[in-house]
Amino acid sequence: MPTRYHITPYDPQAWQSDDDTIPKPTSDLHIFFSDFMRQARLVWPDMGVRPPRGWAIYYNQESGVSGSFSGDLFQILSLSIGRGFAEFVVWYRTYIPSQYPLFLFEEGDWDRLELTGKITEADIIAFLGIDY
Repeated sequence: MPTRYHITPYDPQAWQSDDDTIPKPTSDLHIFFSDFMRQARLVWPDMGVRPPRGWAIYYNQESGVSGSFSGDLFQILSLSIGRGFAEFVVWYRTYIPSQYPLFLFEEGDWDRLELTGKITEADIIAFLGIDY
């Protein structure tokens, strides 16, 4: 099964404790799928839709990075690594208003990378630990 990554507007380490008395962070970030697709297609015109809220980027009909939105207000972006992954993550940081923090992390792992406005593709590749 391919490794899945997530981008959320809250630090995943807040869920590391099983103590339900500790309040968990929330966010009012709301992803509108139609706006996301309109903006992303300005960069990747061949971007395809995978219902209900999924998408995939294609390069000369070859599949690249893909993902889907879930969670409250569709704040959780789940991604599969593919061609253009780091480029997409940098773009996504610019798409989301800077007032919202963003964190990239592997499914089932507490290690995360905060996606600041200065994040680079090299930072993301180093975090992933892959030869890109």
